[in-house]
Amino acid sequence: MIIMSDDIIDIQQIPEHLKYHISSGEINILKSLKEYEKEQILKVLAAVDNNKTHAAKILQIDRKTLNHKII
Repeated sequence: MIIMSDDIIDIQQIPEHLKYHISSGEINILKSLKEYEKEQILKVLAAVDNNKTHAAKILQIDRKTLNHKII
């Protein structure tokens, strides 16, 4: 496409099979790393009855780091 293009490649020039379509259900998976990390930490905390020391050990991070990441 780049070689055969004169100037700018427009979205209409890209074949459908090369386009990535995002359905409304997939938008939820597009999170920042910070959001995903916090979500995972909260899941681990829930699994260990909010025992931060145990959660930090499972996550292999310091308890202070865990506290900082869930703020």
